Amino acid sequence: MAFNPISKNHWLYDFCEKEPPQSFIYIHSTYKDNPFLDEENRKALEEMRTRNPSKYRVYGLGEWGVDVEGLVITNWRTEEFNPMELAALGYEHRAGMDLGWVDKSAIINTLYDRANKTIYVFDEFYKSGCQLSELATALKDM
Repeated sequence: MAFNPISKNHWLYDFCEKEPPQSFIYIHSTYKDNPFLDEENRKALEEMRTRNPSKYRVYGLGEWGVDVEGLVITNWRTEEFNPMELAALGYEHRAGMDLGWVDKSAIINTLYDRANKTIYVFDEFYKSGCQLSELATALKDM
């Protein structure tokens, strides 16, 4: 079996670390041990070390992760910007949507600066218990 140890709350943590079976062999390896990994993926993992150290600790070094209460992106800040000016610079328009009922539904409108790997969020919709008609209206308005 091969896996990335995402959380100490996962059953694999107990199985591998706390109470491994006597016949169990546990080999810890990382991307650095993979002779077949191409240069592009190697560079992406190396870059992760500075851009997202918590993620690198898990996916790069194979350490057990810690749940951060559902946060996906933690290195962000709020600042004023003009989306039309950024679009004129050639930043890529990207939009995304996540449907939810118990969890909130989300729609996001962004511009992506590929050279600096920066995402600019300029419009968002976030609501729990949405009807599809509300989502359709939000999409049209955005």
